Amino acid sequence: FTKQTFNTMSYKATNDSSYFNVNNFSVDDYLSQKILANKNIYNPNESTKISIKSKKWGKYINLEVSDDADERKEAKTTCICSSKIKSQAETFTSVPMDQDLLWVALMTSNGLYLSVDPKDGTITTKSYDKQEDITANETFDVIRHIDCKAKTVEFSFKSCVNDKYLSAKWMENKLIADKNKCDKREMFIVEIEK
Repeated sequence: FTKQTFNTMSYKATNDSSYFNVNNFSVDDYLSQKILANKNIYNPNESTKISIKSKKWGKYINLEVSDDADERKEAKTTCICSSKIKSQAETFTSVPMDQDLLWVALMTSNGLYLSVDPKDGTITTKSYDKQEDITANETFDVIRHIDCKAKTVEFSFKSCVNDKYLSAKWMENKLIADKNKCDKREMFIVEIEK
């Protein structure tokens, strides 16, 4: 018997769908690859304009610039998760940093990169003239969460500097890289922008 035949026979004999799903990895792998091949699904290996929405709160990640700050001043620009609508402030360019590891940098519409403070996980922005100057503070590991039944993909972003997940907080609309485990507040819907 081939693995596929054996799993199909086991499924028919037991009529237990959970047994079939657990033992038939090749079907899930095939479906996952087919879903990821869809051009409307965010691919971290391609430079793409995206918006990132918290699955838990339904709000987009955006920049908050203090009233008295010039937009290029890094210390006064923070990244939060507060917007119910999309505009230029909610649009980022996903820049591939390492295709084998799905590492990306997230660049704002005004050319700044999201940057994680390794001490407390706060997200600010930083300016770089050259992409090769970007550090681990501005690099995120993209984790894809594929639902084969719904044919959808959700994403989480793990900071490469402190190894913590980006988390959307309800209080004060904060966005912080401070979680060791990926849960509902660490899951995001990534929408491709044209």
